[in-house]
Amino acid sequence: MVLPLVLLVMLALLGLAMSLHARMILLDSAAEGARAGSLAGAGTQLAEERTRELIVGALPSEYADDVRATEVETGGAAVIRVEVAAPLPMVGWAGTIEVAADAPIE
Repeated sequence: MVLPLVLLVMLALLGLAMSLHARMILLDSAAEGARAGSLAGAGTQLAEERTRELIVGALPSEYADDVRATEVETGGAAVIRVEVAAPLPMVGWAGTIEVAADAPIE
């Protein structure tokens, strides 16, 4: 009787660990993409490409399907904002992970 409960707890912990891992990969990829897009002569297209490249290198390719980069004004300074939305690992039907990162334009 205890074994199903232990298995359920273990699967929940595994799902949580995988979700946190995926979130950190997505956040780091978005930040690096924003930094790449903020360099002189670069733009939002480069930011999206770099973000997708980093995500696909560490996670399945469907995690890189919804990547958006925009130029926004924040406090009088122009920044590149990269936003990524991806399904939750193991329970993709239950929700999404959404992260965003900014970098000032040079």
